[in-house]
Amino acid sequence: MFRRFSYIGVATLVLFATISYGQDRSKWGFGLNAGTQRLYGDQKGGFSAGFEGFASYRTLNFMDLVLSLGYSQIKFFQPGFTRFANLVNADIKGNFEILSTGRLRPYLTFGLGALVFKHPSNGLGWFYDGLVLGGLGLKYRLNRKFDVLLSGDYRQLLTGDDLDNPSLGGKQGDFNDAFLNVRAGFSYHLPGKGKTTPEVIALEKAPLTEIENEPVTESKGTPEQPTQNMEQYVKLKSKIDELSEQIDSKESEISRLQKNVEEKKQQVSTMSKTVARQTPVSYAPRRSFSGFADKYEEALTFYYNKNYNQAINEFENLLQQYPNHSLASNCQYWIGECYYELGRFNDAIIALNKVLSYNRSPKKDDALYLLGMTYLKLGATDRARNAFQRLVDEYPGSELVYDAKEHLNSL
Repeated sequence: MFRRFSYIGVATLVLFATISYGQDRSKWGFGLNAGTQRLYGDQKGGFSAGFEGFASYRTLNFMDLVLSLGYSQIKFFQPGFTRFANLVNADIKGNFEILSTGRLRPYLTFGLGALVFKHPSNGLGWFYDGLVLGGLGLKYRLNRKFDVLLSGDYRQLLTGDDLDNPSLGGKQGDFNDAFLNVRAGFSYHLPGKGKTTPEVIALEKAPLTEIENEPVTESKGTPEQPTQNMEQYVKLKSKIDELSEQIDSKESEISRLQKNVEEKKQQVSTMSKTVARQTPVSYAPRRSFSGFADKYEEALTFYYNKNYNQAINEFENLLQQYPNHSLASNCQYWIGECYYELGRFNDAIIALNKVLSYNRSPKKDDALYLLGMTYLKLGATDRARNAFQRLVDEYPGSELVYDAKEHLNSL
């Protein structure tokens, strides 16, 4: 079991290296923050209000690059007076997630900024300075479009000591001014380019040795030349589907053998005395599946190049030639996917129900999710609800449970 978890971890890294981030949301996000800040300088500071707008871009699977523009006030106290400085800030920072999975994601933030500020009470005009910042934040993924944000950072001015009293020419104290910045807000993410299909490869089950030793070659029969990333994607997909079924089968076999191992040891002792007198048994050769992988890969290539009719033909040919193959249910699932993309929803329902009729299939949770989406397209909300609920109840560990629950909440 530990070996299988090792495969999962390694193959997940390969997934991030070959597939773009976030099919269900765009890399771009936009949002608003509001909060308070407090001066740390030569004068005693107080809390005052501020707000900012920002745009973020997902540069890595654990990092957002954020550009922000804001307005705030800095409050400080002089003998007998309460003073304010008006600030306009522009920042660029990186938010590095400590945890990059799940809804709750803490992160570290570091960056640089430019500051323009003015003291209305002294009439000296605008001042300019740069700053460095660092802090912590917490992001809660509310749904596929919105995140709730909470952050705090410490901001140190680079050259000046003018924030709390510029009339003294920036030589008021021994250290440059700084202030604490606390913000809460939300971000909105644009929809992703691809549909939120359950099929971003079951890559986590592929052994490292199988992936490293498998050469990446051009797929045959494609209507157009695929990109290098697509070639890798299709090659890995066909190999992983096959390996995932093999792993499940081997684990089941190992479990059965472990239960019977003591019994077999006793039988060996008895059988060894008579085995020499037994007539050897001849077995009919099994049909070779050596050609299945190439044809499966070719059919997937047709699908990913949106040549859905040709993909249906190829998958149906595979089912006719290899009806007992361990990936026969996968072929049936991809036929349903193709019908869904073609808008032939009734045909898609028939194909997906065939997937559910298999005794064992790694595609049953995918089929239930797509079945629910198909019923939604037809306006059959009760049947869609039943399909999503079956997915949640029967496959609680599936990656699709989160999306299924979102659909259930909206129905």
